[in-house]
Amino acid sequence: MMWAASLGAHALFAWRMSDGLGTGQAKADAGAGIDVTIIGMEWPVTRILPITVASCAVVAAMIVVSFRLRIRWTGTLTVCVAVACIGSMTAIASDTIAWHDPASAQARQSSSYHEVMATVTTPVIASDQRTYDCQTDIRLSGITVDGTGVRSTVAVRVYADESYCGQLRRGAVHLLTGVLQQARYGRIPLWLLLEGKQPVAQVRAPPCHLAAIEHVQEAFFTVTEQLSDQGRVLVPGLTMGVLGQDYIGGETGPMPVTSTYAQTLENQFRQSGIMHLMAVSGGHFV
Repeated sequence: MMWAASLGAHALFAWRMSDGLGTGQAKADAGAGIDVTIIGMEWPVTRILPITVASCAVVAAMIVVSFRLRIRWTGTLTVCVAVACIGSMTAIASDTIAWHDPASAQARQSSSYHEVMATVTTPVIASDQRTYDCQTDIRLSGITVDGTGVRSTVAVRVYADESYCGQLRRGAVHLLTGVLQQARYGRIPLWLLLEGKQPVAQVRAPPCHLAAIEHVQEAFFTVTEQLSDQGRVLVPGLTMGVLGQDYIGGETGPMPVTSTYAQTLENQFRQSGIMHLMAVSGGHFV
């Protein structure tokens, strides 16, 4: 119930914002240098607060009716409605914060170079775009707008050329400069494109536990590279969720698995239902 309500709230929010509500004004405010993070809060206050009050009133009324009439199913329905309200309100609040984030406002205004401070949150893997060599996800902590540092907390997907791939480490805080734009697809709302000779500076090293995990994973991939092509593709995918051909290593090893063979093998396993079994048992392909 909560999952369905959350998905519905995400879809409703995306439809309302794409329908023009706040889009033009947010662009105008961002272009004029107005703090969109403050002005944008008018939307959730005027829209979410009445919905929240009405939902709470309905739940309270249902509870009163269920106790007075001693109807069993009403209590169950009340719990379901309350859970749905919590899920939808949480989803809308999360989407609202991300929508009015300074980085999101700048990306909606135009695709341009920005300097950001961010923490790498996922392993660096092969890019799903042919024009870039690798990709990873980051969580912003700040962005420079018109020479001024502004706090930002939105999630961003990074696409980078080969020269950057070995510099990005999971858990580390980096100072990155690239083209910030709205995502063309995927669940991550923004993209940061690292290309050319823009510098990448590591501000803080990864925590000890993340560094240890990364070391163990690199050692595991080193061992699996000695397997056959099939083993090199599937064993890491089954155990860690990263297929062998998607791993970006820092050291030179055996010849990589060809993309055609790897894609064919992945499709065969997906058609056989093994992808589903892996998801149920805990492992999956990313």
